[in-house]
Formats: sequence, C-alpha cells, structure tokens
Amino acid sequence: GEAVLTKEEIFTRLMLLFRENNKRVFNRLFESYHLKFELMDVQALVEEYRNHEPDIFYYKEVKEVLLQLRQKKMKLGIITDGPAIAQKKKLEALEAFQDFDKIIVTDELGRDYWKPNGKSFQLMARDLGVDYREMVYVGDNPEKDFYIQKIYPIHTVRVEREEGVYKNSLYLEGVREMYKISSLDKLPGLLSHME
Repeated sequence: GEAVLTKEEIFTRLMLLFRENNKRVFNRLFESYHLKFELMDVQALVEEYRNHEPDIFYYKEVKEVLLQLRQKKMKLGIITDGPAIAQKKKLEALEAFQDFDKIIVTDELGRDYWKPNGKSFQLMARDLGVDYREMVYVGDNPEKDFYIQKIYPIHTVRVEREEGVYKNSLYLEGVREMYKISSLDKLPGLLSHME
C-alpha cells in the first residue's frame, strides 16, 4: 500500500533540508521522497510559499528591546533580502512598519542589491541622517551580514541563538562580526558599553 505522510512530517523534513542548505529546498524535498517531479511542480510550491499570508511573530524579547532602544532615542531600520512579495508579507504580519523608522526590502532595488551589497546601507544612512560610524548592524547570517564592515565603517553584531538557522554557515571571505550576543535582549547593554 501507499505510505501516507502527515503535513507535520513533511514540514519537519522541509525544515531539516532548509537548515542543511537553503538552496533548491523543494527540489530536494521531492528527491528525498524519491518522487518524480517537474519544474512546474517546484515553481507552484515556490509561488505558494512566496504568496501565503505568514503566521509569524517576533522573538519574545524583540518588542521590549525595541522599546528600550526607542527610549535611548535611537533610530531603527530593517534591511531585508528575499523576494519582495514574501518579505513585505512577513513585515506586514509582524506589523514592523510601525516599529521601525525605515525598512528597505533590497529586492525592490534589484537582485544585485541584496546583501552584502552596500547600497541599502547607503540609503539607510542617508534617510536616517546618520554617519556610518554611528550605525550598528545586527544580523545572524555569516554568509552575508558582517561583510558590510569591509565596505563601510559600520559596527556589526551577531545574534547567535542555540537553535539558529545559520549556526553552521561559513563567513563570507572570513569576515566575522565585531560583537556576538546570544539573544537580542543583550543588545541594549552592549550598545551602552560601546558608547
């Protein structure tokens, strides 16, 4: 008889494949179940993934940290990669547009402007009226988040959580973060120390 898979089992496998490597995840999902598939099957799944209404939330400490940074009169921005339609849906689900002074979806500038390209950092500095030396970029992906300090004199902080998706990712050209924290609630203390 046919083996029946639950959506939980498929989701778990999908996440494992994504954590292993975030390229061609749906193709690899089909392959892992030895299923025949065509390009249009993968394209349909990618389309669904990009267009769905995400049910996502900030990590529990984020709102409190944003509040603390606001009280210190800091300007807050987001620079995010990924297909614009999917990123905007995530930002809307998080209600991020009311929490941040400026949000740049790099895909709207063009695929060539995804991180580590410096263009979005240029725009962020200009629109928030800050100098690069005053900027602190907080990220979690070694493949693209910390290289910016080679382009502009921006401080970089890595949030390295136990369950982080990019835990085993390699640093782009070996460029490491300047500071490392285990969760975002350590950020205000670090910033006070940097002042």
